[in-house]
Amino acid sequence: MADDRWIDLTGTANTRDLGGLPLAGGGTTVPGRVLRSDDLQELTPTDVELLTDRFGLTDVVDLRTSAEVRMEGRGPLRAVAGVDHRHFSLIPEVGEYTDVFADDDAAGDVDLPADWVETLLPARRGPATRTSRRR
Repeated sequence: MADDRWIDLTGTANTRDLGGLPLAGGGTTVPGRVLRSDDLQELTPTDVELLTDRFGLTDVVDLRTSAEVRMEGRGPLRAVAGVDHRHFSLIPEVGEYTDVFADDDAAGDVDLPADWVETLLPARRGPATRTSRRR
């Protein structure tokens, strides 16, 4: 069965429209409203055009760590006027449970563009706290 939510892009391995998914209270998510994807660094000009023109892409929420951003780069959507970017790392950036590369000296050698730094979440102030995990 073909997945009509799949978006065939040359520069990504897994891009889908989250529309049509069932909601807990009934109904479904709206098609074309939220797309999810893997890495966007390898998008081709045709991919960018498809996302911005056909899907009307206006916002990108980047869930990578700051270290990943520094190492992998911004990607071609950063150059598109009218596409806003937000960075919200899902992995703690400081403390015991950090990204393995976050404290790597080599990662700090890569310069982030000035406009990218403004979108990064601020580092947490104070000592990291440990949360208990149930197994």
